[in-house]
Amino acid sequence: MEKSNKSIIVIIVATILITTAGLWWYSSRSTTTITTVVTKEKAVYNIAGSGSAGFVLNFWTKKFEEQNSQIKMEFLSSSDATIAYVGVAERTVDLGVASRLPKPTEENASLEITPFAKDAIVLAVNNSVLGVTNLSKEEIAGIWSGKIVNWNQVGGPNAKIVVIDREEDESAKKKLRELYIGNDAVASDAIEVHSEKDVFSAINSTKNSIGMLSYARVKGNSNLLTLKLDGLGITDVDSGAYPYVRTLYVVTRKDSPEGIKKFVDFVKNSNLHETFGCFKP
Repeated sequence: MEKSNKSIIVIIVATILITTAGLWWYSSRSTTTITTVVTKEKAVYNIAGSGSAGFVLNFWTKKFEEQNSQIKMEFLSSSDATIAYVGVAERTVDLGVASRLPKPTEENASLEITPFAKDAIVLAVNNSVLGVTNLSKEEIAGIWSGKIVNWNQVGGPNAKIVVIDREEDESAKKKLRELYIGNDAVASDAIEVHSEKDVFSAINSTKNSIGMLSYARVKGNSNLLTLKLDGLGITDVDSGAYPYVRTLYVVTRKDSPEGIKKFVDFVKNSNLHETFGCFKP
């Protein structure tokens, strides 16, 4: 009798263990299947190129994703327009974003280049620079060349000017040379950084600093102040009087997926430019 009872207990325990294992397997199997299906239903497109243009375009991607939940626009780490043109042409990038037109070596018959915004570039200063609201062309050139070294030389506080500069091949720096500083050598103590994000961080955290930034990045930030240039400011962009402006572009292929084409149409036909701190191209 005792042996029979032991057999019954063994059978009951084995049954419980098998049932528990089966439930665990089924639960794990069901969860994995649902996750995979959801992932497969969402089309993911990657974007790469200019950091400054990408910052502005990101406003549109967020709005687009809100209205198109089946699409995900994913930015890759990059800060160079070359990646936009070459990457899209070579099909390693779905959508490129650039703050300039392609160089001859980047041109490709398969590409479509669409302007999506007019980006006002501003000279921004840390909010410690009080009393300076406007700089003339000569003063800008003097600051960048190191001939003007103290803010009190242009009506500001008695403090050494800290210039946050960009590399020579960058679109905002090229425009600065074209409009304001010419071919003068940059002051030897200027701090050169390699992305607009770094310029923003440097001015934001460094007292008495000045640098060039997209207005879209500065808008609404109380730690940074924007200066008029030769008496002209952001309110003069639409009239064409404010000259420190560049056009931003999206780069696609002629055979891009429908999701990419839908996004480009969304950007082109939107009226969100002013909200995002930029202007219609």
